[in-house]
Amino acid sequence: MRIPQSSLQAFSVGPVALPPAVEPQLTLAEEVVLLSLDAPRRLTRHVVRVAGRADPTGPRRYDEAVRRLQRRGLLARDAATPAARLSARVARVRATIRRAAPPGGRDAELLTLLAATGSLPLESRADHLHARVRLASIAPPPPAVAALADELGLDAAGLVERLLPAPRDVAAGSAAGSSIFPAL
Repeated sequence: MRIPQSSLQAFSVGPVALPPAVEPQLTLAEEVVLLSLDAPRRLTRHVVRVAGRADPTGPRRYDEAVRRLQRRGLLARDAATPAARLSARVARVRATIRRAAPPGGRDAELLTLLAATGSLPLESRADHLHARVRLASIAPPPPAVAALADELGLDAAGLVERLLPAPRDVAAGSAAGSSIFPAL
């Protein structure tokens, strides 16, 4: 089967651009708190500490991040307010997962830390597999990713397996992960 040259031009453009960063801009720890409201607080606290060590400009503790979000009017009674534009933030994370390019910088850190809290917006098995590929393609690791890997005592490949275990192999009857929140 021959494919005409005109049909191949769509592939030469490169990966689709990500949606623009959501305003208001937040620190990494604040964004993790906002996007992990449904995750167990123990996990979120731990991940925010890691993000705080990697980002000296942001809050170093969960409570401090929550207070900052409340002062800015983005969080009220453990729920995001409309000003937080939560749906736009989740859409950007989904676009990062589905984009056919390795995430870089802050997007890579956010993707990794959300995987550690179990808060990635994965709607299907395909999203899970895409997220695994995106995490594996992060090189060199940004500060928060390196800090999380160091804390867990893992290399890059081990971090991917720990955060997003391979889907269950039904034919073999085995599962890679034993917990719904395998990271911590």
